[in-house]
Amino acid sequence: MMSHNPLFSVVREALIDNSDALAPDRRRYLAAAWLDGIVTSLISGIYFTGLLLTAGADDIFIGYVQMATTFCGILQFFAPLILERMKRRKPYLLVMRTLYHVFNIIVIGIIPLLPIPKAWALGAFLVSVIILNLISAFSTMGLNVWKIQSVPEHRHNAFFSVLNIGASIIGKLAAYAAGQTLDIWEQNNIHMQGLSPTITAMLLLRCVSVVFAVTELAVLSGMHEAPYEQDKNERNNRGLRLLLTPLRNRRFMIAISVMLLYAFITALPGNFFDVYLINEVGISYSYISVCSMIVLPISLIMTAVWSLLLQKFKWQYMLGLAMFGYAFAYFFNLPVTSETPYFYLWIQICCCLFNPCLTIVFSYLPYQHMPEENRTAYLGFHSLATTIVTFLGNFVGTQFITATQGTSITLFGYRMIHIQYMMILPFLGLILLSAWIFIAGRLLQKPQ
Repeated sequence: MMSHNPLFSVVREALIDNSDALAPDRRRYLAAAWLDGIVTSLISGIYFTGLLLTAGADDIFIGYVQMATTFCGILQFFAPLILERMKRRKPYLLVMRTLYHVFNIIVIGIIPLLPIPKAWALGAFLVSVIILNLISAFSTMGLNVWKIQSVPEHRHNAFFSVLNIGASIIGKLAAYAAGQTLDIWEQNNIHMQGLSPTITAMLLLRCVSVVFAVTELAVLSGMHEAPYEQDKNERNNRGLRLLLTPLRNRRFMIAISVMLLYAFITALPGNFFDVYLINEVGISYSYISVCSMIVLPISLIMTAVWSLLLQKFKWQYMLGLAMFGYAFAYFFNLPVTSETPYFYLWIQICCCLFNPCLTIVFSYLPYQHMPEENRTAYLGFHSLATTIVTFLGNFVGTQFITATQGTSITLFGYRMIHIQYMMILPFLGLILLSAWIFIAGRLLQKPQ
């Protein structure tokens, strides 16, 4: 019977069982996350970069945009100073979310239509991106803490498994639809007066995104908000003492150490291997797209498998095993050459076999080891620490590439340039991290 089906049991625990009276809010949380994923797929990434390029942006300007985004992300650290003063945050968060969508979808989309010089248009893009990311910096953590209220700890595995399965499917379908729209508009030279087919298609995608964004706001407005807890010692709720509270929480620091080490290790290669695939191996975007579609069913199946395993076994055992296996995705980078491009498919398969476990556990790990009070301070510290270690990882990786420029080695019978054998660093790093996960899990099992 369906009621005895393990997968149905996961869905039931995540969305149907209302014994805690929170199932309707969990369904709203899920719907809002999926709607946000559609908006992101339609207007972000390559579509945002393409809009900048059509407006006359160059590599240097795009670099400035990335720097502005990173700087604004660091400001999340200070958001608790505002959020923790609010006993009721829902109105503030809904207003900020509305402003976020207005700038992200509408304002940035309108700029190419304005009859202004190129320099002014690029300046307007940069200002809009800064405002957009400031809005995000001072609201995202509040949204996360508000939404997680509907997901008790014992439902984390089930809920985030369902969320990630849906997000994978919806994200792929939305990205495919967006790509097809661009292709059709460009191939048939469909355009508005004075605009290229590419910009016309991108503006159409933004119009569609408005519908999904408005729906997301409507869904969020229906979510309930429970009171937020604060430290009974008022001194701990103010200023630098509030922001640095996580440093005094040993369990939280041990838990996020896993995620911070992962962020550092995976930041080492940066974008160097992507450049290698395109320039040295000659892999086409269509081949990458085909590989992505081939492995999608594997990703969905493995998300369900890891969800069931995480229901039965402790997270540290499953995460340690998955991290060890995921390390081999970097190992398979080593033999990828212009003669052996098929290894790229094996890389994607390896990722899909193990990455779902990482995604599920990382979705809830910080929440399970932080107290109920002052949660935005914990998320702000985590965000700042992640930004710092990611920057350090990129810096170390860049220094390695610079120092080994022009140096090749022969390994496993393959002659490898520095970008290839650099993959040994994250491979070994993730294997060591898998060992630390087992140790960290044991430490977190000890009494407070």
